[in-house]
Amino acid sequence: MRTQFGDSLEHDELNTMLQSDVLTQLRTKKQASGFAADPGITRMEFTIYQLIALGKIDMASDVQMCASIFDKLDKDASGVLHHGDIDDFASKNPTKRMSLALKAG
Repeated sequence: MRTQFGDSLEHDELNTMLQSDVLTQLRTKKQASGFAADPGITRMEFTIYQLIALGKIDMASDVQMCASIFDKLDKDASGVLHHGDIDDFASKNPTKRMSLALKAG
């Protein structure tokens, strides 16, 4: 994985990011299809990509664990958590505290 430093980005560097396994793993199917017509990278995706490239975080042990928790809470798989998602989770798991539900596994 190439690491991009500085305050500029070349087209080939953006294309490398857009075609990376990191973005494929970060995005839901809905998010990926949203970028089909006009490929791009969000601020958060860029940040996570760079942190992985710099060795500050690991996709498998850090990012995927968090993404797995998020996915359990994101009922409609929109890639965005809303109050309704949390309410739905709580109503289906009335005996569980939210903190217990957030444990990966």
